[in-house]
Amino acid sequence: MSAHIVFVRFFVGYRSPFPYERFAGSNDEDINSVAEAIRHEWWSDSVNRTRFESWRIETERRRIESEVLLRGRFAPGVPVPALPDNVQCFSILLTPAPGERARIPSFLEMATAAGWRQLWSDEFLPYCISPRYPLAQFNTKELADDAAESLRARVSELFEGAATTHNRDDLAVLFWSANPQFFVVEEGELPRPALATTREQIQRLRGPISGTPTLEERYVREYWPLIVPTIDQIKALPSVDDDLSAAVEEAEEKPKLDLSAAVEEAKEKPKLDGLFGTDGFRFRGAELRFGRAALPRKLVSALWDEKTHSTRDALPAEDVLAQAYGQGHQTSDSTFRQLCTDLRSRFQAANVALGVEYRQGNVQLIPLPG
Repeated sequence: MSAHIVFVRFFVGYRSPFPYERFAGSNDEDINSVAEAIRHEWWSDSVNRTRFESWRIETERRRIESEVLLRGRFAPGVPVPALPDNVQCFSILLTPAPGERARIPSFLEMATAAGWRQLWSDEFLPYCISPRYPLAQFNTKELADDAAESLRARVSELFEGAATTHNRDDLAVLFWSANPQFFVVEEGELPRPALATTREQIQRLRGPISGTPTLEERYVREYWPLIVPTIDQIKALPSVDDDLSAAVEEAEEKPKLDLSAAVEEAKEKPKLDGLFGTDGFRFRGAELRFGRAALPRKLVSALWDEKTHSTRDALPAEDVLAQAYGQGHQTSDSTFRQLCTDLRSRFQAANVALGVEYRQGNVQLIPLPG
């Protein structure tokens, strides 16, 4: 059985509902093509073009007003008359320069106009998205998925703490803006040279810094003391395969019964849609296993009607949050949106034809065509 590796990629300054899943599992050399595809898809919508034009004009207006008020000067080429000293406020009307409307914005301009970014930060990273960096290797996909889920929860705690901190130091700014996203890759998908490099990077994290580390390694090392206990705890857990092996050994020691008739009868019965077992969910014949990822399963449980074996009508987000996180929770909207995004990704990976819609304060599962 092939091992699986948990990777991290930093999306500096980004916030939900950014389409992280389009980037997370991509190879580093494919980031440019993915970004360009998203940019052209977004720009092809006339509503987005109108939104960008409004954002561009408002941004330029604020920049000019700021220069006038704070620096006492005007931007070059802006025909604004001199103002008396006693003027406290004013407004500027801007019209697009010739050809400006037809210009396709850069990816960062588009992401900011779309509300996907909360700050500008080049950090020497193209698109402010880092190369991926490996954190740990696990013997099974189940444990790797559990680690990625637990790491998402841990960095969410760090973000919440930084977001409520006044006079942030450098570390708090990093936790607030770096926005790490975790994903799992099977070792067999990596070319041999890349696999060798990946294993060396994982070993390197356990030792002191040597040489000049990359920006993504420096980011990982800032998080490392606070996330390595989570990784070690997951490594100490038994996997489902271990539990299954123990169950098989126990069953082999017991007298064998002829269950062929019962098995045939069970095969003839249709399998109903819905939650099954301790970690399963079935829809239209496709099955998804959550493993130890409790939160996505709780989210499905809140949005699924077991009596009718179908999706519920839209529920208020606060009711769903209470079922998923418990009464008295203090979960932020961004954390909950990330959970919805994670569930969509799990559905897609398992070919489960369901989506998760979070709109106007309500949440529901949406059956998809197919």
